Amino acid sequence: YIPREFGTGVVIDRAGLILTNEHVLGDVKQSSYAVWTGGRAYSAEVQGTDPWLDLAVLKIDADNLTPITLGDAKGLKKGQIVIALGNPYAIAKHGEVSASWGIIANLARKAGPRPNPADPQRNRETLHHFGTLIQTDAKLNLGTSGGALVNLQGQMIGLTTSLAALAGYEKAAGYAIPVDAALR
Repeated sequence: YIPREFGTGVVIDRAGLILTNEHVLGDVKQSSYAVWTGGRAYSAEVQGTDPWLDLAVLKIDADNLTPITLGDAKGLKKGQIVIALGNPYAIAKHGEVSASWGIIANLARKAGPRPNPADPQRNRETLHHFGTLIQTDAKLNLGTSGGALVNLQGQMIGLTTSLAALAGYEKAAGYAIPVDAALR
């Protein structure tokens, strides 16, 4: 099975809850979802989405998963080393995430526009257009949205949400939703 679209998610509950970005899901009414974890594929059901926060929760029929430890973005500083975990170009289809590292480049950054002529509803603003995002220079390729941005203690301090690249160009800037009260 090779997906047409792909993204990343984070296990947040032993009973199979997976956190990702809402924009990763595409058209929920016309899509089916699979989650790979522990070397196994699971059918996933959407439990809820929040386009304003760009968050979504999926549920898989699994138990005894190891959820990620949530940190707190409140204490982040520019220059702090971070690791981004994700599924670039769907290479992690067997549940083995890829990692890249970088630093916190800035805090309280605004999200860029997401033009999508095929779906004008996707052009709407989110909370992150008002300056809530963590900026990192960790490499975020296509497919890493919805992955964990972790500190050196292994705590998730952000959920990667976008990269600042135009088609055909690489830019060393990516963004993550901070683990704060709104995300929790």
